[in-house]
Amino acid sequence: MTKFQSKHFPTNRRGLLTLQEYAVQYYAGLNLLIMFYALAQISGGNSGQGLLWTVVIAEIIALGLGNMLALARTRRSYAQVFFLNDHFSLISVHEILFSPQNQAFPLIYANPVMDAERDKFTVHFNDQIIPFYRKDWEEFDTIFAWFTAPR
Repeated sequence: MTKFQSKHFPTNRRGLLTLQEYAVQYYAGLNLLIMFYALAQISGGNSGQGLLWTVVIAEIIALGLGNMLALARTRRSYAQVFFLNDHFSLISVHEILFSPQNQAFPLIYANPVMDAERDKFTVHFNDQIIPFYRKDWEEFDTIFAWFTAPR
């Protein structure tokens, strides 16, 4: 068995902490919207308890929405690829942290295609087309060679 790790591989195995790292950018964007809303309300003369409760409720919604978006991002971010004989498996960050479900897929169905700039290639995996970017995988050329090696 041969495995390769991407730069998305979690540095620690604590699921909630890694999820929060993925959610930071969503929190920042949603809080920026809330701050603009509060600033507009205050400059319009609307302040007090009504605005306070609106901001508190908006922050709770932003927290939940940020976590849901981060969870979806962990499912789309692939951290490892395994090669075993004539099969391969892609492991997402979500699977590493929460539920290991290493599904093997035959290499003959992967159909790797390199783009013209040679900084990305795509493979078929579980009825999806998964992109591999050079910036995310240190062994990018080796991984492509594994996908295209004659079996």
